[in-house]
Amino acid sequence: MQDTEFGAGEHRADQPGTIPRSFRLLRIVRESVAESLLPELQSDGARDVAKRIDMVLADLIVREERTPALLVEQIKTGEALVRQGRMVVGEQAPIQADAGESSTEQSFAILSDRRGRIAAALEALIERSSLLASGSARAFEDAAAAWERSFLDQQTAPPDEMKAEVAPLPPVTASAFQAYLAETDFLPGSSTVKSVETVAGGYSKGIFRFAVENSELGPMALVMRRNQGEPIDPTGCFLQDVEFTITRALHRAGVRLPRPWHFEPAGGRFGGEVTIMDHAPGRLYGDVLSAAPDLSDEMLRDLASVLAHLHRLRLTDLEPEISVLQAGETVETIAQANHAMLDHHERYWRKNRLVPSPLVARAFGWLRRHLPTNDGPVRVIHGDYGLNNILFDKGRVSAVLDWETCQLGDPAYELAYLRAPLETRSLWEPFLAAYREAGGQPATEESLAFHRAARWLRNAAFSTVSSGRFDAGTWNSLPVATLAVSVRPAFMKRADDFARD
Repeated sequence: MQDTEFGAGEHRADQPGTIPRSFRLLRIVRESVAESLLPELQSDGARDVAKRIDMVLADLIVREERTPALLVEQIKTGEALVRQGRMVVGEQAPIQADAGESSTEQSFAILSDRRGRIAAALEALIERSSLLASGSARAFEDAAAAWERSFLDQQTAPPDEMKAEVAPLPPVTASAFQAYLAETDFLPGSSTVKSVETVAGGYSKGIFRFAVENSELGPMALVMRRNQGEPIDPTGCFLQDVEFTITRALHRAGVRLPRPWHFEPAGGRFGGEVTIMDHAPGRLYGDVLSAAPDLSDEMLRDLASVLAHLHRLRLTDLEPEISVLQAGETVETIAQANHAMLDHHERYWRKNRLVPSPLVARAFGWLRRHLPTNDGPVRVIHGDYGLNNILFDKGRVSAVLDWETCQLGDPAYELAYLRAPLETRSLWEPFLAAYREAGGQPATEESLAFHRAARWLRNAAFSTVSSGRFDAGTWNSLPVATLAVSVRPAFMKRADDFARD
């Protein structure tokens, strides 16, 4: 497929590098230790260990960020000092350490070795100059000591604050949310905000949980999801207003998801786009790669039933909100939806890739040769129906979270998404049987094989965008850092594994 806008097969020179700078990763880890771990540690011993980790990370950040330029400057000034010292002691031999211009492009080992040879030369010269009774000898010795002192001062100075490339968003506090509830009317009666806490998880969105006392509804737990910057894909339900609209219709239709209360566009009290919803109880029982050992048969059957219910919904059941998923290219059949999805993923990859990838190009070619033929009607699919997005409470699904990939598509996509984690516990066949028994849509092995490769390729594309934004400094968080250094390559390898005959 040719992409005329971005030039298929060309590397865009304005794209960020393939590997984020090490000091950015170290900064993220250090901030996470200080902000998330240290306040939670109770024992003095654990807190001491965390503080020592912080000290080591601070040192590594300085070394990684400042040392190359500092070494170059030290070599330049040190060579001048050696020439000065040789003149003081009456030695005319050329400086042995002078080996041409130094630059930050040289390796740390080369620069460090060169500075070390200069330091050794200065030490030897001071041993000789200290025997001289002259002002020039003392001036040289003071300058040589100041040369090393400057190096030590720079190495032990605290790291500079990491500057984000985007303006910081307003803080989310209990008082700010209290004022927000007073300004809006999406809850009945009056409300008092008791507490607020930041919730772990999420790559592009900040998540906050509030304890609220409402005069008519009683005690409530609400969640705010706030965009931290530009959405990872500015289409469909990645736009929070679209996600809010369709989840409101799905909730009305009986799909188990947190009740959506309110949406606010960017530019309001909290800066970014904001959605307010109920907090759902429960916990996760797995992730995109594996299922938890305690995922019971009862929970598995309920997982299948919830998905089958979603796939049984007719588009007319979701009117008028369903129109937000029908904007743009019209897709009526599953075959059309699969073709449109593949086109979108490939355009998205080509636009945002960090470097050209023969592996990904081969995978897209394989998918195009294996597009399944299915003229059945499209269904509403979650698009990310994995164990990482499903809460269980008291033996059943309490909520399906994160509907930002909701779309009109092929139900087989959801099944393929769940297959990998369920197979790790030999749960795939029992789940598929329960799904069919609950009235789920039929899926051929051809469709499952296609979507198993397509889902990993999509994840590789999304994680590539996250890596680029981390490298550019527009997304600064530990989850995004992990995407940048390890998750993205793993997704690409998974796509390569499954895009094969």
